[in-house]
Amino acid sequence: MNDSILILGNGGHAKIASEIISKNSYFKNIYYLDDSNEKTNFVQDSLLGELSFAFDNEICRKFKNAFVAIGNSQIRVQIINKLINYGYNIPTLIHPTSCIAENSKIDYGCLINANVVVQPNVSVSYGSILNTSSTVDHDCKIGSGVHICPGVNIAGNVNVGNNTFIGIGSSVINNINIGENVMIGAGSVVINDLYDNAKVYGNPARSKL
Repeated sequence: MNDSILILGNGGHAKIASEIISKNSYFKNIYYLDDSNEKTNFVQDSLLGELSFAFDNEICRKFKNAFVAIGNSQIRVQIINKLINYGYNIPTLIHPTSCIAENSKIDYGCLINANVVVQPNVSVSYGSILNTSSTVDHDCKIGSGVHICPGVNIAGNVNVGNNTFIGIGSSVINNINIGENVMIGAGSVVINDLYDNAKVYGNPARSKL
């Protein structure tokens, strides 16, 4: 069904993904998979089963499009990679109120929420989330599975490694390198490079003991 899409997940990210799909008229029909099997008012009768159903032969034959709306970055990326191997098309969903520079590149499987601004010469790798009203300035490189939370401001020439989480309302000054699997607490101000697996918070952002 080329006019339909599977959304893997049944929480907040799935709600946002559904709204973007509806606003942009990307697909006619939306169906959901989630391990909870709880048919909430949100998904109503559109919940088809568990996440593993996406890899069932019958489901694979019926659906060509899928989107992973799961908050955990490592799980999100793992499922996206598996879906690709099973031949699914993984779109990027961009809210119509966002502003993306023409020469910036947003890879597949990304979720770009309302009022996001991405300035020129930015690259965002697959499976990343740019949440509500976040900004990414010129010449930044955002890795795969990154979650940039609402209200985050990233200045120019910043590199963000895979699976990094930047908490709500944080700021990153220009020319900073942030490693992979980094956790940055809410409201932090990053003024120094951060190595892989760092956990930091505060102003300025410092290691969590």
